[in-house]
Amino acid sequence: MEHNRQSKKRSHRRRPSGTSTRHHASFLRRFWFEILALILFGIGVFLLLERLQIKSIAYRALVSSYRATAELFSNVANGATAALERVERSDLVGVVLIVVAIVMLVLGLRRRAIRRSLPLLEGAPCPECGEVLERVRRTLAQRLLQTLFVIRIRPYACRKCSFRATVWSTRYDV
Repeated sequence: MEHNRQSKKRSHRRRPSGTSTRHHASFLRRFWFEILALILFGIGVFLLLERLQIKSIAYRALVSSYRATAELFSNVANGATAALERVERSDLVGVVLIVVAIVMLVLGLRRRAIRRSLPLLEGAPCPECGEVLERVRRTLAQRLLQTLFVIRIRPYACRKCSFRATVWSTRYDV
């Protein structure tokens, strides 16, 4: 009975403070390249020393995948060339001008949105009631805008009243 209690206590013991799972993750992050090189080296040595048909099977699979990839790129290139041959030069220039205009509009909207954004800091008072503003989660639309405009959107909300604001800044601003 006494032995059972001790074993239960041992199984629920906490991990010592110096050995967290974070340490293992940081080890893998730091040495992933070396670990990958060692694994590839080991596989190479195994393939040199083994007596099975693995080398020929792997070689055939590698060659067939290379040929399939080359054929795919060739078909895509031929299709693109055929499509471009059917398009007139004026159409191609028109498409390029439309793309340039869209990029200019997006950049202009981005600049204007960043300029109009309120310069709020975390912990700033609400302009309506004076309560401290808190960061809230981004919506899906805000995430999409953040990706489209290459900006950082930080939404804030007041707990006391219904005031909400978003801060738009370049990704490199803090």
